[in-house]
Amino acid sequence: MATKTILSANATGSGGSPPSLRYYSDTTEGSTFESPKLRQWTESYLEGADRILNPCAGNARLGVDGEVLRVDLNEDADADLHIDFRNLLKHADPESFDAIVYDPPYSYNQAVSKYGLGIDRDGFYFFDDEVMELFDTLLAPGGVFIQFGYTTAAMPPELGYSVAAVGLFNKLGSQNDYLGIALKKPEVKSSKTLPLTVEDAVLPNVDANQISNNNVSAGGNGGDPIEMRYQRSGRNTEYEAAVSDAVNQWVNNTDHVLHIYESNPTVQPASAEVTRCAYRCVDLQAPNEEVAADVVETPWNIASTFATGVFDTVILDLPYSAFQQNIRTPWKEAASGGDKTHVATALKRSITDLVCGDGGRVIQIGRTATLMSGLDYDYRRTGVSIIQHPSKDTDRIVVVDEKPHENLETVGLPDGEVDRYENHHIITGRENATGAASKHSRTDLPPSDSAHFCVHCGNHFYYHPAMYLSCVECGAQPGNYCVDSDRDVLYNTIHDSRISDATNRHSGSCNHKKPSYLSASEDRVEAIVGALEEHVNPEELDEGFTEDTLRRRLETEVAETPRSTDIVERALSELQTPTLGAAPHNGKTPSRTTETSLSDYL
Repeated sequence: MATKTILSANATGSGGSPPSLRYYSDTTEGSTFESPKLRQWTESYLEGADRILNPCAGNARLGVDGEVLRVDLNEDADADLHIDFRNLLKHADPESFDAIVYDPPYSYNQAVSKYGLGIDRDGFYFFDDEVMELFDTLLAPGGVFIQFGYTTAAMPPELGYSVAAVGLFNKLGSQNDYLGIALKKPEVKSSKTLPLTVEDAVLPNVDANQISNNNVSAGGNGGDPIEMRYQRSGRNTEYEAAVSDAVNQWVNNTDHVLHIYESNPTVQPASAEVTRCAYRCVDLQAPNEEVAADVVETPWNIASTFATGVFDTVILDLPYSAFQQNIRTPWKEAASGGDKTHVATALKRSITDLVCGDGGRVIQIGRTATLMSGLDYDYRRTGVSIIQHPSKDTDRIVVVDEKPHENLETVGLPDGEVDRYENHHIITGRENATGAASKHSRTDLPPSDSAHFCVHCGNHFYYHPAMYLSCVECGAQPGNYCVDSDRDVLYNTIHDSRISDATNRHSGSCNHKKPSYLSASEDRVEAIVGALEEHVNPEELDEGFTEDTLRRRLETEVAETPRSTDIVERALSELQTPTLGAAPHNGKTPSRTTETSLSDYL
């Protein structure tokens, strides 16, 4: 597919062609230009430049024919001038450079921790308009300005620069990729740069085989191209709308979508079938207020909440903290090499089996193109969008990975709906049929347009799911209509209590998957068990204070929401000894708990 410029003013690559888009995987550590791929990309836009300015030069040198003026504030750097580059007009004439290669500290934290600059956050000046205007003064008309960072925001729109090229260098980590942009200064005073969207089908590491280095990887993604998009938004475009536009390119209106976020979602999925899932756990410093979501679950138990292979698209709409913060998970604790992992990594492990096979997609919004890597999950990269928005200091990367294979758990499972009542598993004695998607109750017919679908068990129901349950209000048996107080049939009405029972049944436990929990602390288990031994007496046990009753009370009054630890199971295990109901060890008379909640006396 040829490069396509969707909306462009001042968008010109080499020789008047559309801007070039490139995608690279790059694991090189050290300074920027120690990366062979990044050096090659940069040097390809410096051919013919007689005089080049390299502020923030560091120690790595570019392999170019032109004369390079290297400037760095650090006295130990390999530089011609050890000055603050903001004073360059004292050392160089205006319009005296054919090209400028600008590789500054990418963030305030990097400036302070890596380069030891004594500045505060308000003093982080490297991407300010005043700096860009200085470079514009030093650059000759028709010259090239190349910048690296976490953003492609460079020259102010008023200066009329055109985009020649954009490169994404995926560092294969979990936080930030490097972004490079090459801009061309107009020969004459030009009009303001307008919003721009460019699309192209690109092969990863397309020209890396030209690098004379045996350690440089070429190719990738199974030889398949990636639909790459660069979007420079205007000030009149809302950030959320820009990101939603990039995401919804890959979402169909009929898709079953799982939209995962922590608190405040960024995108509005275009599908009519969206399940919204927020995540929480004991290790997360998440807001205390309630979050608007259909499901709230721990990052690692999302897998047990939904059926295998039921979602056409999973959207990971995550805050930056999800790529930085470590949490404990049951999986990681069971493996060697540590007991914590990033929130984003835990979520990816949890959702991969929920994605339908042969074309299901995972879409991530973040600052990195690292997603469902082929090594871990065997997905294929389908699309990457870079969004530069004036309201954000860093660009956002929307990445799309596709599952090219079938889920082994559901191979051979028909796509039809649950059998009609007379053939349903409630009648045939298979009420406890297990399996990720209730395989035993499927037909081989395609679902009807009016079929009810449960994302938790993966079943389409020919009738409303409530019709497969009895009605506690009118006594209607499974498969029968509800009746009113005069026993007249309600053909178009189902009692609310019956619908509520069906909703509860199909809210996560209907798939027979078992959740996993962290180990509760010994101190907390002892405190709860001690309180229960003191407050639950034999009379209460005779009145029906059973294990099920106690489990429900522990679930609602002691366990976290959503539950992260095995506190309920641990407490019940301890209480299965004869100590429950025995005389308290401190000699006090047990307190009655009939009108007292566990949380009151713990």
